[in-house]
Amino acid sequence: MAYSSEINPVRFPVPTSVRRMRSGRGDRGWTLIEILMVLTIIAILVGITLGVSTGVHRRTAIGRAKANLAVLSTALEAYRTQYGDYPWIPAAFPSGISSNEELLFNALAGKVGPKGASLNGKVFVDLSRMNLQNETLPDPGNSLSVSNTFIDPWGQSFRYFHKEEGSEGDWDSPAFRLFSVGVDGLSDDPDSSGLVDYETAKNLDNVYAGKN
Repeated sequence: MAYSSEINPVRFPVPTSVRRMRSGRGDRGWTLIEILMVLTIIAILVGITLGVSTGVHRRTAIGRAKANLAVLSTALEAYRTQYGDYPWIPAAFPSGISSNEELLFNALAGKVGPKGASLNGKVFVDLSRMNLQNETLPDPGNSLSVSNTFIDPWGQSFRYFHKEEGSEGDWDSPAFRLFSVGVDGLSDDPDSSGLVDYETAKNLDNVYAGKN
């Protein structure tokens, strides 16, 4: 008996649905309309994915901002318990300080008293657990202030307002104003009495430590 050296492949029947697709399309390629439809679908899916991702990142950042504000607010309450009031905005900033936000940092780091006096006192917040503008920290051995601020999740300094020395009678609120300027980095600051217009366009994305 003669044997063939060729092995005949096993042939399986082609499903009817596949034969129909082949006969329907033949050898023709994709039409321009079909390509555009596929690209449109891909663009929609990418847009949905990016939108969801952006929303998640924004909610996460807002949550972190609120947590940071809670820590700073607690530290300010401890500061008031220690010194009788929150840090005032002095008529002239102490050496090494040039803004309300640097004043807040140095006050909670134990270097500035309620009315701007230099201190070498109690630290009210764990600086190692906060995002800071830079790595320069006050020297525990002296009362010198440093140029530094607490930073929000969007890379901006947390804003701080309270009584201004010389016009403290204008500040009607017993509380401070502490907030993040949000993703746009913009804000309309409180007026001299401490009132905040939360609905103004610049303030809509701000995150506040209590709207009081």
